[in-house]
Amino acid sequence: MQARLLVPLRATPNTKPELIQTEIDGNGNEVKYVPAGTIIDHPDAFKLVFGGLAEAADEECQKAADRWKPKGNMKPGALRESHERIMAEHAEQVQAMIDDEDEDLDEEGGDQDV
Repeated sequence: MQARLLVPLRATPNTKPELIQTEIDGNGNEVKYVPAGTIIDHPDAFKLVFGGLAEAADEECQKAADRWKPKGNMKPGALRESHERIMAEHAEQVQAMIDDEDEDLDEEGGDQDV
């Protein structure tokens, strides 16, 4: 059963090493993730499709996603909505940190033209 990621996802200790890409974030930390477009071949891949984080890459996956009824009130696409909200909040926090650093530099006179 296969699904194609629509968004990058953070790698876990169980992620196949060949799927992982690594980047260095703004703080110098190594971030391991699986990029959007990656094909996930896993018996539970349909859950990523149901959640809106992936699209079915084969008929078996699409059929399983269509018939899956998760516990609780989770609706199709709910994971994608949560993911996008979290990423937007994170981007706002990072921008606020950058803006604060710029203000501090301006106050200290560290960002003046020579």
